[in-house]
Amino acid sequence: MQEAESCTDMKLSLIDTHCDTALDLYVKGQSITKNDCHIDLEKAQYLENFAQFFAIWADRRKTDDECFEEFLAASDNLVSEVEKNTSRITLVRTFDEMNKAFRDGKRAAFLAVEDARILGGRIERMDILRDRGVKYLTLMWGGKTCIGSSHDTEGGLTDFGRKVVAKCFEYGILPDVSHSNEQVTYEVCAMAYETKKPFIYLGGGAVLSGAEKEVAEFAEILDAPVCDTLLGKGAFNGRSHRYTGMIGMHGTKVSNFGVSECDLLIALGARFSDR
Repeated sequence: MQEAESCTDMKLSLIDTHCDTALDLYVKGQSITKNDCHIDLEKAQYLENFAQFFAIWADRRKTDDECFEEFLAASDNLVSEVEKNTSRITLVRTFDEMNKAFRDGKRAAFLAVEDARILGGRIERMDILRDRGVKYLTLMWGGKTCIGSSHDTEGGLTDFGRKVVAKCFEYGILPDVSHSNEQVTYEVCAMAYETKKPFIYLGGGAVLSGAEKEVAEFAEILDAPVCDTLLGKGAFNGRSHRYTGMIGMHGTKVSNFGVSECDLLIALGARFSDR
């Protein structure tokens, strides 16, 4: 009975790579402490360790420039909300900073942008995203944009889109191709080939999609090491010389240090949880 009671008291750890709360807080004028959005600090207290990528998304009813101005205002608002709750949450830019927040008993907040069309064809805006701490950039959401073609259209990256992807690699911003079409995805992967130290990180999605053959070919093309999560096991040959083992709290030292030291982390079918 005592053991059962202790199990009910266990708290989970979570790293969530997307929510719309940052923009919702700005639009609704609500507080990060308690609100009717997806995430607030009252809800987060039930998690032992919690990191959230707060995505500021581009409204397709608005122009690129209008969306950029809204990003500036919403990110300013998020910073203000975090500063009101410094004992409970902190903005971070690296996984080392995230782990420090956990050790200090705080929640960690990463800043993300959903739909790079907010750049509006102006590459200098990438400097603004970097300076504001953006670490995750969804390249496109739908249709054709200044970046390239989304999942519902044909075509590849534009010349400007290639410049944006190159800046992502340079600034340590993760380019998200989840809503890109196949051609754009391959073009981003080809650009990733030019980086010096890529590392492939596999999650359960790579298994569920049956992508074992494509993953093996991709690793061969990039000449990159491969690690996996517990749910990602089976997506890559565990006897391959490229395989470094599982990542996370039960993972190998090589895999955990590898993803920290690489200059490009390629996550396939993974959600960045602590396991």
